Amino acid sequence: MPNAGAEELRKVTDIIRGKAKSCIAIVGSRAEDKGLIVVAVTKDLQGVHNAGKIVKRISERYGGKGGGGPQIAQGGVAGKKVKEALKDHEAIFGS
Repeated sequence: MPNAGAEELRKVTDIIRGKAKSCIAIVGSRAEDKGLIVVAVTKDLQGVHNAGKIVKRISERYGGKGGGGPQIAQGGVAGKKVKEALKDHEAIFGS
């Protein structure tokens, strides 16, 4: 979602979680040279996956910072790296 802010991305993850019921929703946006990623994990998966840890892994791998709780988290990455970060399964799920 180009030029979307954190609030818009959070709303998108809410919609995804509402429809999928059991999922990890990962969305991102780019505004010029700054990128933003939001991760949300449904409650049934929080025993296995933690949104804060996922965001931290992604952000650190792509030169940014991020964090949050087990259910929802956000982080920043370089704008040109958003698409790559969203596809990085190793960073998302760990190795």
